[in-house]
Order: sequence, then structure tokens, then C-alpha cells
Amino acid sequence: MARFESHRYPSFVFVQTDFVRRNSPIFVCSLLEPRRRIKLSWEARGLPLDEQTKIAQELAQQHFQVNSGRIEFWGNIQGYCFQYADDQPSIDMTTTGQIISEGFSVPTAAKISVSGKSLEPLTKQLVR
Repeated sequence: MARFESHRYPSFVFVQTDFVRRNSPIFVCSLLEPRRRIKLSWEARGLPLDEQTKIAQELAQQHFQVNSGRIEFWGNIQGYCFQYADDQPSIDMTTTGQIISEGFSVPTAAKISVSGKSLEPLTKQLVR
């Protein structure tokens, strides 16, 4: 199985929810964005893809159980999406970690910037 260099892409599992933005300010979405991403450990990112995928499946299953199927603000968890490289398809999973498909369903992210400068480092500190 292929190896992906961990310094090039921080693998993560994106939490897919039933969230639909209606009146939520974009800065609130941006502040809470980290709650929808589960990062793989530094060590796991250096593993072959099949091993990373197993870890991602376990993380998805554990996350769903620990959160009782819901993330505050973002809503009910619908599934998970494992993104392991910029130019590779993501792996979609059920709430139990079962692989559904592989496709280019790269999740979007709520981000905020002021005068073209990202506030992401600040938002990560505030959400912890």
C-alpha cells in the first residue's frame, strides 16, 4: 500500500452533519469548525494508507459513540469523511466506520479572515 508523507498533508476525519447555515454568523461557524475535524496523530500519518484508514474508521466509530450521534451547534452526525491527501479522493464512512465509497467529496470548511489574514490560529486557541 502507498505511503503518504505526513509533512505534506495532515490527514483528518471530517464529521458530516445535517447542519444547514441559516442565520449563524460566519465567524461563529469558523470558531466552531475544529469540532468537525478529527486529526490523525503524527505517528498515524506516516503509516501506509490501509493502516491510516483503519485508524480513521476506529476514530469515527469512537467519536459517534462518545458524542451520542450529535455535535453541539453542527447537529446530528450523518457520517464521516477521511481525507488523507490533497490530490487523492476522500473515503466516506458511516457512523460505525464502515467504508461507503471513495470519491472527491472533499469537505468545505468555515473560515474567517480580516484584511486577507486568516484568523484560524486564534480560533483554534479559543475553541479548545
